[in-house]
Amino acid sequence: MHDPYKAFCKISKETITRIDHRFDYSEEPKIEIQKVQEKIKKEEVDYMEICKDAWNTYRPKSYQSVRKITKKQEEAVLAHLKNLTLSRKQLSEFIKGVCEGIHKDDFWLNKNSSKTFSTIFGYGKTLDKKLRNVELLYFLGIDMHEESSNAYISQDDQDLINSYKEYTFRLEKAKVSGDTNEIKKWTMYLKKVDDELKQASISVEPI
Repeated sequence: MHDPYKAFCKISKETITRIDHRFDYSEEPKIEIQKVQEKIKKEEVDYMEICKDAWNTYRPKSYQSVRKITKKQEEAVLAHLKNLTLSRKQLSEFIKGVCEGIHKDDFWLNKNSSKTFSTIFGYGKTLDKKLRNVELLYFLGIDMHEESSNAYISQDDQDLINSYKEYTFRLEKAKVSGDTNEIKKWTMYLKKVDDELKQASISVEPI
């Protein structure tokens, strides 16, 4: 019969190989933390929320409001900003300008049957024609900078400035459509109002 005491001593004297499992906490992945921080930083300014609010504020009443700007709509809006060399910080002014342009254009205000955000700005990858349409509406809607020898501009002079903007837009639209008769007509009108602006010592920055 084996002596249990001798068996215990024998085991206690044997060398037991220890496997230490060490963790280097300094090597914990930091990528996820950085991604979260970047996401929070991006979400500080929700430009598409600004876009939605601007559209709902300035759109013609006959146009539909929007609840949310989709990814495809966002892609289209950013394409328009790039085309006009505008930054995201100018997004509200851009949307306002386009909406003001719609108010001044008979086709987009009255004759266009699909009165939605996407009808104006498009979806996703924006076509050149859509870029040009928005560009023309934007330039029609924005207030162009004028300089005058007088600090005060009369209503008649302001009317001239407004006519200049409108005729410039009409001429550009005619060029896009290739209508030679319209091109001749608006070129003539634009020259006339341009001469009147010069007589009034008012210069308007060209589009």
